[in-house]
Amino acid sequence: MAIIDGRTLEVRTTKSVNSSAITVKNADNDAIEIDPATSGTAIKMSLKEALLDGKTYTVEVTGLGSYSFKGVVVNGGIEVASDLVTFSGWNTTDFVVKVVYGGTTYFSKVVGSDISIANLYPTLADAESDTNGTTFAVTVGDNDYIVEVYRANGTAPVYGAKVSQ
Repeated sequence: MAIIDGRTLEVRTTKSVNSSAITVKNADNDAIEIDPATSGTAIKMSLKEALLDGKTYTVEVTGLGSYSFKGVVVNGGIEVASDLVTFSGWNTTDFVVKVVYGGTTYFSKVVGSDISIANLYPTLADAESDTNGTTFAVTVGDNDYIVEVYRANGTAPVYGAKVSQ
């Protein structure tokens, strides 16, 4: 098993397997949904949440066994207060903030000089145009969630943190 980036793994096996035979579980022992479906002896898997630093994850391959490892995405000083997100070096032009809840990724909105999660959006374009948003309270409620921070042109998270409510 190899960590490609904070949301991508490559699972290597001695015999060809289908990705449906592979389960990745987070530190809470919940299965993390995986894209795409494929088969082979080296399967690259995009996960639906970041591999958070200090948390233990497990890859299970049906009929072949399991392997545990630690996540790599550091916290970066992420704080959430009054629906506003801050982190090390934050600004509203160089970063994109996403909220992951229930295996679904939502986008935050830049409001003035702040990054707000008061409303969550299905795409970055929706967040930028303030369309198709739902309130954080309706989407997440009082449940725990993950905040992921990306460079504006990046595909892998640079920071991530689980937020307990």
